[in-house]
Amino acid sequence: MLLAYAVRYHPKAYLGGPIGHVIIWFTTFSITLGHMYWQKDMIRPGFEYGPYEHYLYLFFHKPLYLSWFAWLIYGTSTGRWGFLNDIIGWKGFKVVDNMSLEIYIMHVFVFVYRIGVQRELRTYNEYYIWSSAIADFVSSYVLAVIAGFLVSRPFAAMTQALLKPQPKPKAVSNEETDKNS
Repeated sequence: MLLAYAVRYHPKAYLGGPIGHVIIWFTTFSITLGHMYWQKDMIRPGFEYGPYEHYLYLFFHKPLYLSWFAWLIYGTSTGRWGFLNDIIGWKGFKVVDNMSLEIYIMHVFVFVYRIGVQRELRTYNEYYIWSSAIADFVSSYVLAVIAGFLVSRPFAAMTQALLKPQPKPKAVSNEETDKNS
């Protein structure tokens, strides 16, 4: 919400010029990588949080992890990334942009299904993590395409048809009816 507010109402906020943009880029990227490093031990079996680490993680993990992505979105939306705006604005990415809601919704079903059908104890090693992440990614995109064609597009077309302004009937005056008679 804050990001949308910043893009909408403060797109030309002065952030230090090109040098400031580079500093923000490296700072937010470092914060995101630092968060990933902080999280690396949490997937190990037998991991236990410190006395306050659990609360720190719950409070800070989303803003820390998403800081670089927020800067990426703000920078590209307001034209501060130069050549990267052209790369991210490529027409081929429009397909993924149009499917982002379906991908977001379907990935939850993929995770829940994968965990629900699991019947044995899994060892979370590097191979399992990478292979399940790639399988979840591909499955989410395939299901998103199917859901987009079977659900989203028909409902969007129906909504457009129902909300399209109807042409007003032309009023006929008495003079026109007298001429036609």
